[in-house]
Amino acid sequence: MFKNYLKIAWRNLVKNRLFSAINVLGLSIGLAVTLILLIFIRHEQSFDNMYSNVDNIQRVLLHTDGDNGREIWATVPPSLGPTMMTDVANVEYAARTLKNDFGGTASLRVLEQNFTEKDLFWVDAELLNIFDVPFIKGQAKGALDRPNTAVLSETSAKKYFGEKDPIGKTFTVDGKYKLEVTGVYKDFPNNSTLDCNIMASGITTWFFKNPSWNNASFETYCLLKPRTDLESTELQLQEMLNKNMEKENQWYTFSLQPMKEVHLYSAGYDNAYANRIGDIKEVRNLSYLALIILLIASINYMNLTTARSQKRSKEVGISKTLGSSSGSLLIRFYIETGLVTLISLVIGVLLTLTALPIFNSVTGQELNSDLLLNFEFFIGLYVLWLVVTLISGSYPALYLSKFKPSIVLKSSTVNSKGNIFIRKGLVVFQFAASVVLIVGVLMILKQMEFIRNQKLGFNAENVVAISINGLKGSEKKDALVSELKGISNVSSVSLAQGFPGMEVSGRSLSRNEDDKEKFNIQTNVTDASVIDVLQLKLLAGRTLPSLNKKKILL
Repeated sequence: MFKNYLKIAWRNLVKNRLFSAINVLGLSIGLAVTLILLIFIRHEQSFDNMYSNVDNIQRVLLHTDGDNGREIWATVPPSLGPTMMTDVANVEYAARTLKNDFGGTASLRVLEQNFTEKDLFWVDAELLNIFDVPFIKGQAKGALDRPNTAVLSETSAKKYFGEKDPIGKTFTVDGKYKLEVTGVYKDFPNNSTLDCNIMASGITTWFFKNPSWNNASFETYCLLKPRTDLESTELQLQEMLNKNMEKENQWYTFSLQPMKEVHLYSAGYDNAYANRIGDIKEVRNLSYLALIILLIASINYMNLTTARSQKRSKEVGISKTLGSSSGSLLIRFYIETGLVTLISLVIGVLLTLTALPIFNSVTGQELNSDLLLNFEFFIGLYVLWLVVTLISGSYPALYLSKFKPSIVLKSSTVNSKGNIFIRKGLVVFQFAASVVLIVGVLMILKQMEFIRNQKLGFNAENVVAISINGLKGSEKKDALVSELKGISNVSSVSLAQGFPGMEVSGRSLSRNEDDKEKFNIQTNVTDASVIDVLQLKLLAGRTLPSLNKKKILL
């Protein structure tokens, strides 16, 4: 019976080629868009699942009062990590990470060549005990126990040392730290929160060797003992803080964030070093969008199929006259829908593979076809096919199988008020949902246009920012400025701690030393030329002095 129904369904599709092509095309595009969104959602939800200890890994968060209310920071004081390992019983390991120059670009000197590196992190050796980092050369154990040591990612090793074995080789960071390569590890996958290209031994630097409870610039991860209660651990953190800091001086508190939540639940946190930050709101919104698109595609199929009800009514009438039951016709129409959905799904997968690179280039994501080639994905495809078949085929199958032979063989129309109302309702829903999506896209485009055209308060056109962390001493910096000014196309040059939009140095501002009311501000050490370079317009006061004889606040 099934084989016969399948043959009938195929003959109907071939017989009505144009109609079938329109149906298949509509479903294929809807399924392709849905698949791309589902792949992205699955990718976002898979972050950090590759670590065997992920259920016991926590990131420490800092809570404080800011100018705009309560703030949550992803960075904590440097003293926290080492103290946790001795004072908090539930903690097995704790490790600090500090991006070079507090988030700045590192200048490297490797084999008599100069490079820049954006993702160099100073870390505690315990980080390799918390996270599974597979090594290609060398061993994780003991790789960062000594000062002046570093491990490189596979890509970084090839970039800086080519085909040479980097183990035992040295390179210089920012002109002052000479580091020995002790290992090479596989690149972190694109669904890992950790994304270091170079991990250097933190005990090389002054900040790691001289920790304090005031500066909060270190991201700190800890590995809890199995079956540890989070609330009791957070209480231990507070007791540790009370032990090491006077109550009146405590301007923050701590909490723990499970590693599985770091990627999707940190969008509103300040000072995070990770380049890959997701947002659970975005994932939810895209889930709703995928559902709406799937419904629109399914309803479009319903509308097109029921629109041909007049032509199919005679067929149903004859089948029932010859003995077919409503149940058998219901199965037959569902098989036809299932066949259309299957063809559409295959085409939709091919469209997804074709559109994935375009999606990556537009969104900046790194999704690849490997996400489509696993058992979990094929199970998902089967579920998707089943759901779309049930939704798309529900109304047409029920509607067509209920035709009465005595009516359809005599009359040229077989519309009841109820059926007309349902069909009109489906059409209205389809158009309403489409209008909502179109309006949403237009709003996003307008917002992006507003962002692009919004005045920034400075002129960014033809301005280039160059990292000079590797230059030490004012003489070398002055010599560089002179060389740049000698270039005919350069109109002005300025030295600055950072460029606009970059969080450089956070400080507290008060009217006098006794004033308890303080304001958090971002400062940027620079020279007088910055006003000419960025074409800043001062609302009041005067420009910066050319010589730094006294402290001036602009």
